[in-house]
Amino acid sequence: FHFVDEAAPPGLVRQVSDLLVRRGPRIEWWANVRLEPVFDAGLCASMRRAGCLAVTGGLETGADESLRRMCKGVTVDGAASALRSFARAGIRTHAYLMYGFPGQTPQAVIDALERVRRLFALGWLQSAYWHRFALTVHSGAFRSPEELGLVVARAPRATFASNEARFRERGLRGDPHARLAPGLRAAAFNYMLGIGLDADVREWFDGDMPRPRVPVRWPE
Repeated sequence: FHFVDEAAPPGLVRQVSDLLVRRGPRIEWWANVRLEPVFDAGLCASMRRAGCLAVTGGLETGADESLRRMCKGVTVDGAASALRSFARAGIRTHAYLMYGFPGQTPQAVIDALERVRRLFALGWLQSAYWHRFALTVHSGAFRSPEELGLVVARAPRATFASNEARFRERGLRGDPHARLAPGLRAAAFNYMLGIGLDADVREWFDGDMPRPRVPVRWPE
């Protein structure tokens, strides 16, 4: 079963897990969650006993500064704590990742990839995919694009499933984010196969990239 809430509330997850353990039925399921430390060892163990096989969650840009700007409500340390608890409980994890967020620099991207590499190497993450930032018409970013330095070029017509607006970043020429996509996706694909987990993350990119600045002991 897939519980389709976009971010299953931890309190409700605990109640459902306890009910499934006590009363059944015996099922296997997965859910979408917010990667926050409330998913601790106890809650994750309860979820696993109740039949949870996997969870998915947004690590997004993998950097606290941009996570704050998008009002995500999670931190990279909190996400790592949750991923550790899921892994130790035997629950597999998939992370939604994001590149091209307004203001995201090559340094921020390489640091995010370094964090992702370490999470895979620790066995706390089993699957991930890098998505390109999109400006959708129902988002806070679309309502206040100037706060992110965006200029909306054209709003889509109000037709079904047509909700992505074209935009440009003020002060940027061309599309510097596009060159990062092949390296990011190649890295994630290989990490899922257990390949390249000890390699320097800069090796996935053509051209120069800055050295990662993630603290040596992260995650603690």
